[in-house]
Amino acid sequence: MRSALILIASVVLVAGCVSDAPAVAPLAESRNESSPRLSEDFANLRAELERSVQFEGVSPEYYDDVGSRINSFAQKGYEVAELMQLLSMLRVGGGEVPSQQIDNQSNQQPENQPQEPKVVIWHNMENGAWVPRGNPPDCPELVFQSPVDLSIVSSIIYPGQVRSGDFKPHGGFRTDDVSGPVEVTAPMAGYIWNAAKFTDEFGLHYTFDIQHPCGIMYRLGHLNAVPEKLDAIFNETKGFRDSRTFLVDPPVFVELGETIATDIQHRAGFDWGVYDLRKENAASQDPVFREAHKDEMSQAYYALCWLNMLPPEQESIVKSLPATDGISGKNSDYCK
Repeated sequence: MRSALILIASVVLVAGCVSDAPAVAPLAESRNESSPRLSEDFANLRAELERSVQFEGVSPEYYDDVGSRINSFAQKGYEVAELMQLLSMLRVGGGEVPSQQIDNQSNQQPENQPQEPKVVIWHNMENGAWVPRGNPPDCPELVFQSPVDLSIVSSIIYPGQVRSGDFKPHGGFRTDDVSGPVEVTAPMAGYIWNAAKFTDEFGLHYTFDIQHPCGIMYRLGHLNAVPEKLDAIFNETKGFRDSRTFLVDPPVFVELGETIATDIQHRAGFDWGVYDLRKENAASQDPVFREAHKDEMSQAYYALCWLNMLPPEQESIVKSLPATDGISGKNSDYCK
C-alpha cells in the first residue's frame, strides 16, 4: 500500500491549507487517438469507478490500485480530472457511520473534550493537483492563531521569496533575543500526515505537515524538541540533512493551540507555511512564475501569505516587524 501511495502523493511539510468538492470536469478525448484499446480501457475504468462509489466501502489496496491506473492514463495524455473526482468519492474500509450512532457517540463525549473532525487526507497527484481521499467538510473561517508568542519574535521570514539562492514557499519566525525554550503551538486543528526527524547543522530537526480535512495544510519545521505524543510518531532519527518525510499512518490529530514543539532550532528560527490544497494560488496564474516553479508545484502553486490570515492585532504586529532576509526583505510572490 505504501508503495502505491508514493505514486499518488508527494512531499509536502513544513516540516504547505474546501468548501465544496470541485465540480466534475467533462471527459476529454484521449490524445492518443491511435489506441482504441486504451480508450476502451479508460471508459471501462470510469464505469468501474461510477459503480464503486455506490459501495459501502472499498479496500485500501483497491483504492491505491485505481490511483495507479489513473496516473498511468495521465502519463499517456488523458484528461483524468473526472476520474480523480470519482476516486475522491470512494469510501475506504467500510461504510459511513449511521447519523443516529454518531449523535449517540457525540452525546457521550465529555463537554471539555475537543471534537475531532473526520479524517480526510489530501494527496498530491503527479500533475500537481491535490485530491482528497473522502468527502471533505467545509472549511472554517481561515483566521489562524500565531503559532508563537509574538512578543519574543525578532523578525519575520516572508513566504514566497528567494532565500539562500532557492525559492521558499513557506515563511517563518526568528526569535534571536531569546535564549530559553520557545514553544510552538498548532495554529489550526488538523492531522499530522507527513513528518520528518533528522539532524542538520543546527542539531535535531523535526518537521510536521498538518492537514485540516477541508483542504488546508500547514507545515512547521526547524523544531528541536517535541512532546512525547509527537516524538512517538518516529521509529528512528534519519541521518545528517536527510530531510525526507514519511506518511504518518494513522494520522495523528492535534487540536487548535496544542503544543507542537517545546523548543526550536534557535540559530535557524522556525518555519511556518500555509497551503490551500483546494485551488491554485494567484501567483501560479502568472506564466512566468508557473514555469519557474514547475518542479515544486505541489507547494509553490498552493502556498498562501499567512501574514494576511491572522487576527487583526496579530497581523499588525507581524507586519510591523523587520524581515529576516537581508536581500529579499519583505518582497513576496504571495504577500501583496
